[in-house]
Amino acid sequence: MQSNLVQQALPRIAAEYLSLSRLGLRMVRDDSPKALELLAEGRPLMVTFWHGRLLTLTLCWRGPGADILISRSRDGQMIARAAKKFGHGYIEGSTAKGTRDRRSMAAGREVVERLRAGRIVGVTPDGPRGPRMRASMGAIRLAQMAGVQIIPVASSMSATWRAGSWDKMAVPYPRPGGRGAFLIGDPMSIPADADSKGLEDVRAAVEARMNQLSAEADRLVGLPPVLPANPVAA
Repeated sequence: MQSNLVQQALPRIAAEYLSLSRLGLRMVRDDSPKALELLAEGRPLMVTFWHGRLLTLTLCWRGPGADILISRSRDGQMIARAAKKFGHGYIEGSTAKGTRDRRSMAAGREVVERLRAGRIVGVTPDGPRGPRMRASMGAIRLAQMAGVQIIPVASSMSATWRAGSWDKMAVPYPRPGGRGAFLIGDPMSIPADADSKGLEDVRAAVEARMNQLSAEADRLVGLPPVLPANPVAA
């Protein structure tokens, strides 16, 4: 795994494997027309989805390419390079530690710059280490700084294996007649002058909506829902 040749080959292998998993995929519900209508307005948007659904989102997404915030870990880099083959860009880093971490600060600045440049940026508010399906404040603050709306989305595929990792990562596999679902929520705005309580209200609303969409996506393809981790004690 440390070999440069292996590191270079893995993204290509992963992309080809994901392409096979998408063959014959039947979307039982696809809200992309609504997404495309919003995207057609030419506005930058922050799209939020849970870390464990990164791979299924790559296969179910029907909109234009987005820049995805992905961790600098070895696994994160492999996923980023594979996603690039599906037309997505990526930003290295995380918003998990907020302003307390220099690397997070650099990633946050990049997210804001790309949003202000008119890009769509995808963020996993529970990444890169969780707790699962609990939104951090980082993504909310970045959307406020950039002056953009947040669009919560969820995806699920019937032919997936759920890993034993903290995020219960859904790993798709090829299966003829597999079902997929892609759900998009209404845009959520953040007042420019929102105080700490106002930001917390938005964060809680984004988290709740993402969990509702995720449970519905799983139900539509016949899978049991993934439950959020217990909240971190204050």
